Amino acid sequence: MTLLFYISGHGFGHASRDIQVVNALARRVPGLRVVLRTMVPEWFLRASLEPRVEIIPGDTDSGVVQPDSLSIDEAGTARRAAAFYARFDERVAREAELIRSLEPTLVAGDIPPLAFAAAAAAGVPSVAISNFTWDWIYGGFPDFDTLAPGVRAVIARANAQATHTLRLPFAGGFAAMRQIEDVPLVTRRSTLTKGETRGRLGLDHERPIVLATFGGHGGNIPLERAAESARFTVMATDYEVDSHLTPHPNLRVVCGEEMRRLGLTYTDLLAASDVVATKLGYGIVSECLANGVALLYTLRGRFIEQDVFMREMPAVMRSLHIDTADLRDGRWAERVEALLAQPWPAPPPSADGAEVVAGRMMDFVEAARRT
Repeated sequence: MTLLFYISGHGFGHASRDIQVVNALARRVPGLRVVLRTMVPEWFLRASLEPRVEIIPGDTDSGVVQPDSLSIDEAGTARRAAAFYARFDERVAREAELIRSLEPTLVAGDIPPLAFAAAAAAGVPSVAISNFTWDWIYGGFPDFDTLAPGVRAVIARANAQATHTLRLPFAGGFAAMRQIEDVPLVTRRSTLTKGETRGRLGLDHERPIVLATFGGHGGNIPLERAAESARFTVMATDYEVDSHLTPHPNLRVVCGEEMRRLGLTYTDLLAASDVVATKLGYGIVSECLANGVALLYTLRGRFIEQDVFMREMPAVMRSLHIDTADLRDGRWAERVEALLAQPWPAPPPSADGAEVVAGRMMDFVEAARRT
């Protein structure tokens, strides 16, 4: 059996949850052949994948243009989308040939429209897995349809060709999709206790820790300013900080080599923290929920997915907004303390989505074999 999985190259959130689904499928189906079609860096994928997979690099969608962690170039996003979808039919034809050559039993996509259009052209069933669709995201940019006329309609028509749709929590869009089923959170959970991870890192077991995670972008968040507060320790990986950052006693930078030496994952760092300071996105929200960590968040332009999170998070987790200017100036202390004073809502939603999604995908395969 072969699974071909198309993964959006927009950030790492799509890939991180899809890795959990692939791992769950591999446990269910020994010898499963998995092919990933994506522009997500290979090092990120292989760091958490359990089975051996084949990776075929390729542009699968156009995502959004982000000059840095906290801003979106809306005009640039529209221009890139217009260029990507200008010859969409040609892209579909090429991908359909690739699909035929690989002979997959099922095509999955999170959530490139190209996957579903190409699978339909190749006569292979497909399943969409996501909490949003790109036509919905682009609809949140006021000038998108002017700068990229017809693109959202192209995306909607491609999405409508998905045979099945598994919709994750915090969802928006999906007007064009069919056969929609709601599934639980797909996310990563630490296998270590907070105390075990802190012990390996030599961190105080009682002092609050704020993990800073903004997707890299050259260390443009001044973490040393936030660390000026004596009330908590700021923690980050070397992926988040500038190489010329001045050391600070309240700032703990964990490098990749140290994590490997200590047998730690990024999710272990998150679960060992009391608060995560971040921009809003499915991956980080779901991991905070699954690992019982509070979320201090700022916004990144007009990314309409954020509206869903802000509406739904208060019912399921401790969360609090911080103004972008305060974030950039390092004025975190007051908001961190207010967040830690919040009670936890009861109880968090189920986070066994990877197993549920893997099970449904196998059901789709069996149904296809019977037809």
